[in-house]
Amino acid sequence: MTRARAVPAIEVCLSRSEIERAKREGRRRQEFSAHRADTHGFVGDGEIIHVQGCYGEIAVAALRGSSWVGFSPDFEELRSDVDGLQVRTTRYPTGKLLLHPKDPDDQRFVLCRTHLFPTVLVVGWVWGEEAKVKENWRRASPQDRREPCYWVPNESLRDPRELRP
Repeated sequence: MTRARAVPAIEVCLSRSEIERAKREGRRRQEFSAHRADTHGFVGDGEIIHVQGCYGEIAVAALRGSSWVGFSPDFEELRSDVDGLQVRTTRYPTGKLLLHPKDPDDQRFVLCRTHLFPTVLVVGWVWGEEAKVKENWRRASPQDRREPCYWVPNESLRDPRELRP
């Protein structure tokens, strides 16, 4: 499914207290998962990835006017990151929304970017089943150990304004 990408991302500027909370909760996530193997071929600093993820989740919660859990020791039991949404965050200005085969088909996945930090861009969203199409399946570069997954092009993302309540 291809959509014309006429709608710009929504900018959410994080406050100093939101940034500090994201750092704190990201550290807690990393400490809690330190004994677990990294998933999907990830190699790198897990704490940085957890903090980045928290930035995106806080931005989406702010956009929706909802609360954000942050860290929960039973995080594996949580069905979503924010209000039934799965949030994926990248620091790359052209980063794509990545989904894996085990990701739920019946949930919405939101792409956020932090390259303009402390501003987080909420780029758009897509249903899991819409993202998991053959043309989105690809492998990372040979230097990257990431497992193959679905790389959703920006033009396939839905309008981020639809995420507002």
